[in-house]
Amino acid sequence: MQDHWMKLKSTDYERFRTELYSKIQTSLEKDSIRNINRQGIYHNVKNRQFWEQMKVEYNSPLPNIQHWLGKGNTFGIWCSLFSPHTTYTFTTLSEIPIIRFKLYPISFIYDPCNPLCVKAWNLFITTHHFQKPNEFDELKNDQQRSLADRLKDANLPFHALFYSVMKCVGVIGHSDYCALVILNTDLIQSAEFQHYSLEKKRICNFHNTQ
Repeated sequence: MQDHWMKLKSTDYERFRTELYSKIQTSLEKDSIRNINRQGIYHNVKNRQFWEQMKVEYNSPLPNIQHWLGKGNTFGIWCSLFSPHTTYTFTTLSEIPIIRFKLYPISFIYDPCNPLCVKAWNLFITTHHFQKPNEFDELKNDQQRSLADRLKDANLPFHALFYSVMKCVGVIGHSDYCALVILNTDLIQSAEFQHYSLEKKRICNFHNTQ
């Protein structure tokens, strides 16, 4: 059976964008982490070489994957929901490198439009935690911009301790689509490395660990 989102994208792209944005927004605002895990949390790595490198790093005896958060031009690990086919618009590639994440159920997601979330962040920056070193200052991209600075530009919580102390897995991000942006790798319960072959119409699983 053809993936609903892939079919919708190929027949009515504007409806695809509108429906996907709305459903992800609603899910991230209202659903439990358990339900979001069941729906599926998918990250498109874009580059097969990086995907292979991330797989090796995740499988290492002492995985250190926090640096994933600082890569790229934006911030964090941007994830779509429901299907691997919601992670991209159009592609000419024959396969899509995907990581499917599952999060610990204790996690919560920071919603910049939720006054309670904003209040929690404002309270945090008035406490002693805010004075401690910020690991996000050390996570830099190829342009040498820190993760903390990029989060500040987006008016989002920019101190790593906020995410660890509050058990916050990340934020609701808004770009050309709505996304779950992971900013706390300690709350990743598992990562399943997949690539989706557009020619063979199937998912190939390479790694699944709890």
